[in-house]
Amino acid sequence: MIPAAKAQGRYDRYQTNLLSNWTAGRVALIGDAAHAMCPALAQGAGTAMSNAYTVAADATLSALDEVSESLVAWEAQERDITDRCQARSAYFAETRSMSKGNQFTQEMLETALYNPVARG
Repeated sequence: MIPAAKAQGRYDRYQTNLLSNWTAGRVALIGDAAHAMCPALAQGAGTAMSNAYTVAADATLSALDEVSESLVAWEAQERDITDRCQARSAYFAETRSMSKGNQFTQEMLETALYNPVARG
């Protein structure tokens, strides 16, 4: 016979960061600093790497005196897909509906299929 647990279990909520801007001047935040998300879709690291790749590519192509403008344009291009991923991840964590298998729709796989090299 397995003894009963002496302590009650607990459920801790995940933190989700929602920043109004990821950039200020020549500084950009990426990853959890900009868009922390729960691991429900397993896309936190993926979006961080995509954003790191695209911000590096965009900044590298910019003249030094145009980096601030380049970062604003970068955020405008990457923000929507990252925000959707963050919201979907929060939805699955909140509803626990992933157990129903509904995470494999085209809409839910959008961020997993996102190719930052082919963006345009």
